Amino acid sequence: EGDECFSQGHHAHASIIQREAAGEPTSMTLMLTHAEDQLMSAESIGLVAREFIEVYREQQELRALIGRFSVGATSTAA
Repeated sequence: EGDECFSQGHHAHASIIQREAAGEPTSMTLMLTHAEDQLMSAESIGLVAREFIEVYREQQELRALIGRFSVGATSTAA
């Protein structure tokens, strides 16, 4: 659902840029500036969240792998 909402915002943003590129003037209001900032923040946070998820999954896989090799091993710490 979040990806769908982001996609809609991205398309709206791209539409504004395309209209301006075609010569239609765009009024840069505080609301438009804020919306663009929110869109960029959402994209950045989404990328970071996906990276955290991937790192967590890899960590879980490594822990499981280490656990298989350390079954029955004794600690040598004093």
